[in-house]
Amino acid sequence: MPAALDGVRVIDFGQYLPGPLATMLLADAGADVIRVDPPGGPLWQHHANSILQRGKRSIILDLKNPSDHQIAQRLIASADVVVENFSPGVMDRLSLGASACCEANPRRGGLRGSRCRCTATGVAAAGASAQACCAPSAARR
Repeated sequence: MPAALDGVRVIDFGQYLPGPLATMLLADAGADVIRVDPPGGPLWQHHANSILQRGKRSIILDLKNPSDHQIAQRLIASADVVVENFSPGVMDRLSLGASACCEANPRRGGLRGSRCRCTATGVAAAGASAQACCAPSAARR
């Protein structure tokens, strides 16, 4: 019997805990998860990584390198789900954000024909909270 997410491809740009944990659960449910790590490996060097990366394939890409960036674009174009948890705006600055995903993969209609993007940051993208956490520490007092 096939798993619930057989045939679903997930590209995991997540770092630290939220992104990798979410994609671990998707892999557990049968999704094909491809983990994208920066040169040097995961940013969070912790023994929990061996658990968080179970069931995933992985590739190391420098997203600022043009040839690696093209590989990332092709991965996104092949994806049903893209997960990232960079600070707000990072994926857009890398030309890998939501609009780039839509251009690379314009599929529509039905569960299997649609695409999902998940951003889970620990920092607010807009409003007073965003300004407070990004302000110099002296301004937060």
